Amino acid sequence: MKQHELLAPAGSVSIAKAVIDAGADAVYLAGNQFGARAYAGNLSQEELFEIIDYAHVRGSRIHLTVNTLVKNREFDRDLYDFIRPLYMHGLDAAIVQDFGVIRFLHRNFPELSIHGSTQLSVAGRTGAEFLKAAGAERIVTARELSLKEISAIRKATGLEIETFIHGALCYSYSGQCLMSSLYGGRSGNRGRCAQPCRLPYTLWKKEGDGRQPLSSGELYPLSMKDLCTVDLLPDLCRAGIDSFKIEGRMKQLEYAAGVTEIYRYYLDLYESDPSGFAVRQKDRDRLLAYGNRSGFTAGYYFCRNGRKMLADHSPSHSSGSGSPSFTHKRRLPVQMAFYGSLGAPAVLTAQAGDFTAAAMSEELVPAQKRPISAREIKKQLKKTGDTPFVLTEAEVELEEGLFLPIGRINELRREALEQLEAQIASSYRRSGDSEQPALFSDASDPVSSGDAPLLYVTAATREQMQAAAACDFVQGIDLDYPKETLLEILEEDRDRIRRSGKEAGYCFSYVMRSDDRAHLLGFDRYLVRSYDSLGLVWNNPSISRQKIVLDAGVYVFSRRACGAFREMGIKNYTLPLELNAGELMHQCSEGAELMIYGRIPLMLSAQCLYRNYDSCAKENPSAAEGLLLADRYQNYLPVKRDCSNCMNIIYQSRPLYLLDHAEKLHAIHPSAWRIVFTDETGQEAGRILREYEQALGTAGGYQAPDKKTFEHKFSRGHFHRGVK
Repeated sequence: MKQHELLAPAGSVSIAKAVIDAGADAVYLAGNQFGARAYAGNLSQEELFEIIDYAHVRGSRIHLTVNTLVKNREFDRDLYDFIRPLYMHGLDAAIVQDFGVIRFLHRNFPELSIHGSTQLSVAGRTGAEFLKAAGAERIVTARELSLKEISAIRKATGLEIETFIHGALCYSYSGQCLMSSLYGGRSGNRGRCAQPCRLPYTLWKKEGDGRQPLSSGELYPLSMKDLCTVDLLPDLCRAGIDSFKIEGRMKQLEYAAGVTEIYRYYLDLYESDPSGFAVRQKDRDRLLAYGNRSGFTAGYYFCRNGRKMLADHSPSHSSGSGSPSFTHKRRLPVQMAFYGSLGAPAVLTAQAGDFTAAAMSEELVPAQKRPISAREIKKQLKKTGDTPFVLTEAEVELEEGLFLPIGRINELRREALEQLEAQIASSYRRSGDSEQPALFSDASDPVSSGDAPLLYVTAATREQMQAAAACDFVQGIDLDYPKETLLEILEEDRDRIRRSGKEAGYCFSYVMRSDDRAHLLGFDRYLVRSYDSLGLVWNNPSISRQKIVLDAGVYVFSRRACGAFREMGIKNYTLPLELNAGELMHQCSEGAELMIYGRIPLMLSAQCLYRNYDSCAKENPSAAEGLLLADRYQNYLPVKRDCSNCMNIIYQSRPLYLLDHAEKLHAIHPSAWRIVFTDETGQEAGRILREYEQALGTAGGYQAPDKKTFEHKFSRGHFHRGVK
């Protein structure tokens, strides 16, 4: 039967050693840079060296998390110098979010296994295939996928698949949450999430020009229960998953090692005796004692969503008593041979696999009293103690009547095993000559054509489209209609846009979990919002890659990332929403588009606030849009449904508005501006477009909103502050 990797978290040297001793096949952890848990116990280079050696001698692997978005200065100054010593020391794999980092590691560290992080939100075959072409050998699939979807990716791509089996769950698709970032400047994409999903909210519903409460009091509707799948392990194994991942790099030793030990036991049980697999209630209770949040959920493997997956009455994490026993401590089998004859040094050899070590004593002499026996020597050789070895065979060839102190035998054993341990650890070392990285040559400097930026408009309704089509200064309109929209309507409006002399574009869903046939209608440009939609059009020979535009959620956080995408034939992208004006100036390259108006998506979720607290549109087609999520400060966040992909989009309460910053915007000098409409009426869309023409176009006469109006209606996003 296939052996499945058990992957455990560690935030310290002691925890890393404990989870290996508890049975982890691999450990994921972070150094002091580029890890997605900036507040976890991240490790120094020397500590990482120690852990790498400890793991390798015991047959385990070390995966380094490099799963944050990387800025220009970090790429240029830090990344290569951070990775190279660890790579040379034998680092096994890197878990990566930033596409530029994927390509950079693939180019500079060819023996390093690259794993696409769950932060990439891969939900289908096409996204996985694109990342495989870029150099990824493994994908950590989105937590929201069913077993059927995961198995299909594995079969279609041949990539290794890693999934989470235990621990905390995010409400949003990982990597697609900007709530912490825009609420308080702590970006989850930079490892600093403040977990606003664990805060209380109230639910409201639009009614006419007003709103009515939907919940009677405060709830925690974004707070997920912790995941536990110990009972589902047979199903997970049969699905073809390669690596089972335990969440918890910020957890304590007892949790990490205890959870690892239990899953090790049941993985071994299933792999050795599938028909006899059964989980003991005492082990379920132990997992609860190690930590839970209002109990456990089995996650999305067999359930699309639902309120039963939420801890919506209390977000608190509870834990009780529980301590691991380390009954599965990992040891390597070692064979030892002892040779002793009069007048010659005693020789002890130790062999583990292909590795052999030897230790010698001084010359042996006749015993004055009681001679040493072969039985006593074997007894001492068995005392491997806390070493990574267990004695499986001992051979002793000893002339009679000789003397050697017991303590000296122990010294020989320790010396031989230390040599053996050093040999195994050093066998993983790599050699290399280059101390300078190979960089992407085609995007190392910003590129500006000198022409005035074009304007593209994203329209979510026909009224918005018509308002934009009436404006001569609009270059193109990207249709972001509900995905249930009939193809005939999309085709009709595509033609209307073209008749108005503009480019007709198509917006994919933020997450693509269903077939998308609309893109086959033939558009002038394609706004892709995930790696799955990117892979779909990138691999379609009938669609020019020059028509692909990466939306802000397919992050291009540095010029290096821009260069990496250009290597794949993609030059058009949206500038990141988490960079400030100064950073945007240094990030901007030819093909860059800058959002200057529109609501920013804060969360993309497979959970549905409508279904959980009101009415499911699929079950009740007459259910109306208009749900609002209110925070403690009475900011009302619109919640939009995408029923074709069974997901919600939670938007910022106030739209981004930068039209009154003409000088700073022109200093950034993108190739195009973008105005994004979501819930605006046609009249409101027309007003914003007129303000654009006055502020950034040729009409003149622009009057900026006064401070009071601005604070009530609009947001600056990260234009002034950015994220750390």
